[in-house]
Amino acid sequence: MGGMCSQEKKENPHKVPGALAPQPRPLRKKDANEDAQGSQLDASKLSRQEQQKQQQQQQQEQQPSPVQERRGFIVAHHPQYGYLLLLAEKKKKGRHYQLPGGHVDAADGSPYASPEDACKVGAVRELFEETGIDLRPQLGLERVKHCPINGLQDLKGRWFYSVELRNTDSVPGGELSTGVGGTGQPIIFKLRLSDEHNGFCFEPDVNKAAQMIEAHSGGHNKTALLAMALAGMKTRAGEGTAGRSSTARLSKHSRASNASDYF
Repeated sequence: MGGMCSQEKKENPHKVPGALAPQPRPLRKKDANEDAQGSQLDASKLSRQEQQKQQQQQQQEQQPSPVQERRGFIVAHHPQYGYLLLLAEKKKKGRHYQLPGGHVDAADGSPYASPEDACKVGAVRELFEETGIDLRPQLGLERVKHCPINGLQDLKGRWFYSVELRNTDSVPGGELSTGVGGTGQPIIFKLRLSDEHNGFCFEPDVNKAAQMIEAHSGGHNKTALLAMALAGMKTRAGEGTAGRSSTARLSKHSRASNASDYF
């Protein structure tokens, strides 16, 4: 016979004849108890995490959508002078007019207040901050009416409200407008403007007022003002459907003498 194959496994020279292969160490009682306790702790920890996760999901489902995502605006109309517009100047838009209003803060309503109520409080707060007209007390809030736009409660997160201004709403110690009223007489109405506004005016013509605020809030406020005016005309005239264009109608009835019919 030939020699051994070169790949044949060689015997371990240090191997003791008859020795058994090493066996795993038996699990002591103490080790078994520790493993059981560790498993229980892991299960308890996982159970607590699941409970916390469920509680967080329930809280998120119960919470209303954040009011910071909404805005509230006031269409303030004086029966003698017309629509109140605030003059502002920004880098991109330049000089333009705005409706009083802005972002609704979390403090403007309770956590579970309806969007309509929260935005109403926010719009009235913005009106006070920007003009000094204070309708925040309950009697003032009752004068402010929510106005749906074309059948919608809001217009892309913008909520609109109307209020008929009174001469007593003029702010003592404020500044006068440099404009004149619809009759050509000076406007005897004072406001205390915020730093973000450079002036104000009253515009009796609703079409002109809408054009003046076109650059404000992406043009949505212009749309809302015209829709509110048209809705007011329909209500008082008893019209069910629109036969002619809204622009033609508003052009015919847009003077200050008829503006009180809109709100």
